[in-house]
Order: sequence, then structure tokens, then C-alpha cells
Amino acid sequence: QHALTSQVESAAAEAIHRRVGQMDPSNASRVSFACADRLSTQLSSSWPLHEVRFRNDEYDEAMATSLGLPSPAIRAGGHDGRALPAVGSLPRVLDAYGRQLLTHPRLVNIEGLRTRWHDDCQQVVHSTLQEAGFQPSMEVFGLFASIVPVNARLQVSSRFNQQHSQRHIVPDIVYSDPRCGGARRLLEVKTLGHTVAEHTAAALAQVGTRGAPRIRPVDRRAAKVGPEYVDHARTIDTALYTAGVPPPPAGAMGPAEQRLRSYDRIQPLVFGHLACGSDDVHKLADVAGGAIARWTWQAAGAQTLPLSRAAQVRRVYRLWGLTAARARARASLAALAYVAGGQIRSGDIRTLQDASSQRHQRATSLAYSLAAGPAVVSPPLLARG
Repeated sequence: QHALTSQVESAAAEAIHRRVGQMDPSNASRVSFACADRLSTQLSSSWPLHEVRFRNDEYDEAMATSLGLPSPAIRAGGHDGRALPAVGSLPRVLDAYGRQLLTHPRLVNIEGLRTRWHDDCQQVVHSTLQEAGFQPSMEVFGLFASIVPVNARLQVSSRFNQQHSQRHIVPDIVYSDPRCGGARRLLEVKTLGHTVAEHTAAALAQVGTRGAPRIRPVDRRAAKVGPEYVDHARTIDTALYTAGVPPPPAGAMGPAEQRLRSYDRIQPLVFGHLACGSDDVHKLADVAGGAIARWTWQAAGAQTLPLSRAAQVRRVYRLWGLTAARARARASLAALAYVAGGQIRSGDIRTLQDASSQRHQRATSLAYSLAAGPAVVSPPLLARG
């Protein structure tokens, strides 16, 4: 019976993959199918959580995006085809799916919409790591302060602030990894909207063959995070040399790059347009769920540790998947409110406390990191309701 059921399901899956493979690469349903993972499917497979409450319009928007359907809010308001501000070669009209709402630079920068999407995802990861006992800290400044001689700090800070105001290293989360004896790890949270370059035939070419390897847009974005950090560290080293700090021997790494590499690797957590997650998101969810189970399974009355571990990992996936879907829907609806009425109502963006914008303004200046010792910005409270 088991073999027969497996064969029937395998044949059905093959038929679905062939049908999807015949769709146009830009088809929203094909994109949704190709990018789906355990995180993105939580919206349709999980029961509601009191920690992640959706408004009706948020749920409708999130579900439509997940299934590759047109936006209910755009359809209801008649905004399909509405003109958008012209920026280079970007589309100048809004499509039925609202894919430009979180990629158009004139929209995502209004009221920090993209930042709010990012901060919701960052906050839920931070709270889970706290529950797991990983001692996380959010947005740690001053990681490179000790490599700068005291007499050169002001000069380096001034020079770097003038020439490289956007080049800074302030990791979203620093935590202790129990798998490596409590070694400190750096996490960088990213969000990825629906970009044409990342969601085209090149990214989805293998979708028509079941079992073929997939190169998902979130993983493509995640692969760029490490090199970006190294580039930032080398920029800091250049500023140090210009300020009079002796450079290392030819071929050797500078002090900032050495400090960066002492953290092993940067773990990029990329949450995508469809609430999917990059490879490190899944690995961290599994590790955090296992850690929570190890110290709670007996008190929770679980029969065995493996059963408790499976339950906790499922809970982490539900929490992260639903939070990512809601955050994306909230930001999209807020951007649509601006397109429709010319302004954004604060009630459309009920996420974290609005201290995030001030935090990120401070983070854009590396002078803070170079001149001050290590300091932690306390995480804001998560809005309920």
C-alpha cells in the first residue's frame, strides 16, 4: 500500500512540474511555485497564532501573493495600471500583482517601508534566539573600535564619514553559537522584493523537472552578503591607512578584514517577496528550535526530546513564516495607500516602534562605530494586535 501510494503521488507531482514548466517564466504562479519552501507555505498550512495577528486586508494580500494571484487591494481600488513615478527604465505603471510596490525606489523609501519589513523579520529572529538562550544582541555598534588607535579615531571617523557615509558594518544580530562553544556569530537580515533580474527564466529554468536543483532568488541575494561585508571591511582599512595607520605586509589582510573574518562567516538571512527564506534561514530555524526543545521538553510534558524538537522547529517555522508574510503584506498595503492617496497613514504600518528610523540614521555613519566602544541598541517592543 505504501509503495502504491508513493508511486501515485510521484506521478501526480511529475504532472504538476510539467504543467508549471510550460508556463511563461514571468507568470506569477510559476514564480510562486519555484520559490516556495517550508517557510512560505506556513501561511496556507498553519493554524493562526496569537503572536502574529493579521488584519483581514493583510491576510488577503499575503495569501494572494503566496498563491501568485493578483492583489485584492489593487483590484478593489481599481489601481491596476496606475501611473508610478518615473525612475530610469523601471515600469511606470502598477501591475495587478503590486510587484513594484516594494521595489520601486520612490515607494520603498517613503516612511521607511522597506526598513519596517526588514525590522519585523529581524525582531522575530532576535526574539527566537533569545528564547533559545543564544544571547543575541541587535545592531551592535563599535565592533571595529578597538582596531583604531586612539590618536587616529577622530581623523578616521571624519574622513570615513565624508567619503563613505554608506559604507558601514553594523550587523543586524550578533549571537552566541552553541555548536561552536559559544563563538559569536554575525547575522545580516535582508529582504528581497520581486525583482525582474532575480525572478526570470534564468532563476526558474529548472522548475519543469522534478528533483532538479533550484537556484532561488533569496539564495542568490544571500550569496552577495559575505562579499559585501568584506568590501566594507577593506574600505575601513583604506581609511585607516590614509589616517596614518601602518599598512600590513603585501598580500596580508588589513586589521578590519582580520577582525571581520574572526567571526568565521556572515550568516545572511534573506526573506523574500513570497515569505520564503534563504538557506541560512532554514538552518537557523532548525538549530533554534532544537535548542528551545533541549531545555523545555521535560517541563512541557513531551514524551521524548526528538518529539519535542520536531514540535519546536515547526513552531519556529510558523512564527517566522507568518511574520514574514504579514510584514511583506503590511509594507505593500502601506505603499499602495501612498500611491492611491498620496500619503501613508500610521495605522497601515502597525509593526515595530518607530525608533528604527533613528537607529538606521545613526548606523549610516561609521564614525559612531570607530569612535565609540561596543554598545547595543535595545530592541523595540513588538506591537501586538
